[in-house]
Amino acid sequence: MKVDEALAILERTLPPGSLNTVKTLVFRHSWEGKGYADIAEDAGYDPDYIKGVAAGLWHSLSMVFGQKVTKKNFRSLLIQRYSASTPATVPTATVTPQPPNGDSPLSPVPQPTEPPASTVPKRWDWGEAPDVSVFYGRTRELAQLQHYIQTDSVRLLAVMGMGGIGKSALVVKLIEQLKTEFDVVIWRSLRYAPAPKTVLTQLLSFISPSTSEPTTPATPSLTPTTNTSSFSEIGEFIRLARRTRCLIVLDNVESILLEGTTGRYRPGCEGYGELLRAMGETVHQSCLLLTSREKPPEIAALEGTGPAVRSFLLEGSTDAASALLESVCGSPEQKRSLCELYSYSPLALKIVSTAIQDLFEGEIAQFLEHRSVILNGIRRLLAPQFQRLSPLEMAIMFWIAIDRGQTTVKQLHRDLIPPVSQASILQALEALTWRSLVKRERRKKPAFSPQKDNQISNKKPTETTEENYYLICPMVMEYLTHCLTEQIVHELTTGEIKQFVQIALIKTTVERSVREHQRSSILEPIARALQMTFSSSRALIEQLQTILERLRQMEKQGSGYGVGNWLNLCIRLQIDLSGYDFSHLTVWHADLQQVNLHQVNFAYANLSYSIFAQSIGEITAIAFSQDNTYLATGNIWGEVRLWSLRSEYQQQLMSPSHRGAVTALAWSGDGQTLATSSQDGTIRLWDVQTGHSRQVWSAHHGGVNAIAWSPLGQRLASCGEDGTIRLWDVRFGRVERDLPVETRVAAIAFSPQGLLATAGEDSTIQLWDINRLECLRICRGHQDRVSCLLFAPLHFPWDGLASPPLNGETSPLTTDWPATDGDLASPLNTQGLEGTPLLVSGSDDCTLKLWDVSSGTCLQTWRGHSHGIESITNSPDQPILASGSNDGTVKLWNRHTGQCLRTLHHTPDPIHALAFSPNGKILAIGTCEGTIQLWNVQTVQYQETLRATGAYEHMNITGVTGLTTDQISRIVALGASVSGSE
Repeated sequence: MKVDEALAILERTLPPGSLNTVKTLVFRHSWEGKGYADIAEDAGYDPDYIKGVAAGLWHSLSMVFGQKVTKKNFRSLLIQRYSASTPATVPTATVTPQPPNGDSPLSPVPQPTEPPASTVPKRWDWGEAPDVSVFYGRTRELAQLQHYIQTDSVRLLAVMGMGGIGKSALVVKLIEQLKTEFDVVIWRSLRYAPAPKTVLTQLLSFISPSTSEPTTPATPSLTPTTNTSSFSEIGEFIRLARRTRCLIVLDNVESILLEGTTGRYRPGCEGYGELLRAMGETVHQSCLLLTSREKPPEIAALEGTGPAVRSFLLEGSTDAASALLESVCGSPEQKRSLCELYSYSPLALKIVSTAIQDLFEGEIAQFLEHRSVILNGIRRLLAPQFQRLSPLEMAIMFWIAIDRGQTTVKQLHRDLIPPVSQASILQALEALTWRSLVKRERRKKPAFSPQKDNQISNKKPTETTEENYYLICPMVMEYLTHCLTEQIVHELTTGEIKQFVQIALIKTTVERSVREHQRSSILEPIARALQMTFSSSRALIEQLQTILERLRQMEKQGSGYGVGNWLNLCIRLQIDLSGYDFSHLTVWHADLQQVNLHQVNFAYANLSYSIFAQSIGEITAIAFSQDNTYLATGNIWGEVRLWSLRSEYQQQLMSPSHRGAVTALAWSGDGQTLATSSQDGTIRLWDVQTGHSRQVWSAHHGGVNAIAWSPLGQRLASCGEDGTIRLWDVRFGRVERDLPVETRVAAIAFSPQGLLATAGEDSTIQLWDINRLECLRICRGHQDRVSCLLFAPLHFPWDGLASPPLNGETSPLTTDWPATDGDLASPLNTQGLEGTPLLVSGSDDCTLKLWDVSSGTCLQTWRGHSHGIESITNSPDQPILASGSNDGTVKLWNRHTGQCLRTLHHTPDPIHALAFSPNGKILAIGTCEGTIQLWNVQTVQYQETLRATGAYEHMNITGVTGLTTDQISRIVALGASVSGSE
């Protein structure tokens, strides 16, 4: 059988119009045994395009033959079936052909039949339409598009959306529903930007068979410069569109639009604009349906002039997302988070679900822990769309990603470097909206003062007004963040800085929650990448110093956000900035609230949008060393200080600081090691002599709430926000074992016998045998979260006394009020408790409770605080216990009778930190002002106040600009100096 005979059989077997010019070309060369690459090279087509055309051809033959047809077997199948047949016996297919997807993969293949004499066969050319055998949801979208075409008689319709959102699949499904409405259906892909004349010629030839078709195909060109359509061809097309009801689909229309701009076609593709305008403005009975990532200019110009031209923005599909995630494991909340992260994009979720199965054993939870990693498939999906943006559009996209839903035109006008007019910004935002990348949302301005977000304002809030905010979907935000961090790391490594100067990695003019996300998603990955790139900390610091010198050289032309970014990055890397010179530099958006800037020179610097600490920092933890040599303190800025009790409270700042509030301090039994925990998720062991941390442990996901040493000092227990309790082997600095808990633990304590007590949000206290990992008993009685625990030895030398003496003879303490609980009217019954430590707990239910750990029963309940209790401490030599509360009071309690002996301290602010000295004479109280008040317990008198060295000691702010007088005054109060000031 010759190839012409085979083609004749195919023309009579396949639905009319199935064999277009390109398919015929592929069939001829494949019959001769040529490969797709050779066919593409001979004909001047892209190889991928030829493969796609061939796939459609084999699929059509498979539908007719009822078995799978491929390039390897199509010739033998044709010869086997039709070699003995005459042309008269070859069956012809006149039934309405099935689209490439079919209603079901199990649907029976229709057999060719003769149509009734009175019907005219429908003619379909599916071209490169995708196979959508599997399709989910989109009921509302399909109904809306069907309404546009059937009811509103829309002549020009554009379905727009991001890449991978499912535009083409939706349109194929739409055509299935409308297949009886049109005489002719034609699908053409513009992915490779064919010349308008080529496409128009093919359309005319298929709609009107009498129209001659070129004998050789026109080569698709990525930059066509000739062959534009003529007005006569468009006129003929409109004439046929009036006479025959046609549905023409042009897929991937963004390919014919010019990159880097909007509203313009690529050279040689201007004829498409003429075609679109004619289809929208001229009356006819056909419909031209477009799919595109960008809005063509004719759609934008005509869609508001009447009902004949419409655009439809396609977003993600919840039904498709749910179906695509059936193959992976996770809770409904995890699946919803994954869908939101990838904007319910079917293609993106298909890529992600495959990656979860291949890389994370099908577990969504594992993937979400690494979700900052952009998968290669997602990058390939989004990269082409961003390559089409202009430099201004790309810069705006970066700013929108950084702002996380807080972007307005005014903000962009203020942020963009170099400056850009508002008119240009509006034009770029419109273009991004056309490109389906940006959404506009009308909402009220937040009542937020960007430069004073950590200050209390006495001004009345101004009247709220509405403003346009610009948003991007989470998937695009993640992609842009990843691209930005990669670019910044490259610039800092090579020293060729550009984006580092033009983009603020952290913005102080946004809400604190947004700033924290900027720090974790942008600054943190950059810091980690730099630490991995440079062989040592010294090499990294030297490179950063080189970058700073480069920024100083750029200052005359404008260093933009560079110095502020440099400072924020160094703070994250915990580099000591003492003595650095930033004089006469532009320092924008530097977050300097949690860093010591001793002897730093900011003279005549521009500090606009930079924020500073308002106080030394609330004291969050206090602990005396066992030998009464040091007092250790921690604050909300993560600073740990040692106060020498033998050198008039000389202080030493431990370095580097935690990157979150210090939550607990604990001295080892020998007094040689100080352990600290923090909300930054780390535990540090400090060398007291040098002031540096010798070990840093990170095993909790989230903050560490509390720590406690075992009696022998070989283990350290910790509990975290992640709901875990971990036992550390101190010698090796590793997790020895975990305790199986089911709730978040807030407090932890060891008894002298090695019993571990834990308590938390479920209001219970659990007592553990840590060697057997066994919970011995549970203490129940509190009505709210248990916030603090301690074991106290049993002392009863004053049986029968209502208030035991504090100094061995007489007591200056008097009872503020008697105990209100009826069980406290008599002293504690000590029978059977001799030698047994008691457990004391404080709770958000405003009570303290005394527990018998051997039975788990509550012995006493003490009431007196009006708010939750945050801290408790026990006198080592007398039955006195102190408690601090959110009501701002510190109370002393008789541990024998449960009576409140005295209220020592009263402020409007919570008390989070208390500690008795080892000799029991001094009670240290941490305050919100960052000071430590020392009280003599024996005389019940205030003794003195310790003040930490200012964070900005000897920092020079002479002649600075960008700060208010009030801000300068606060900075001076923290140790900064101004020329001429004392």
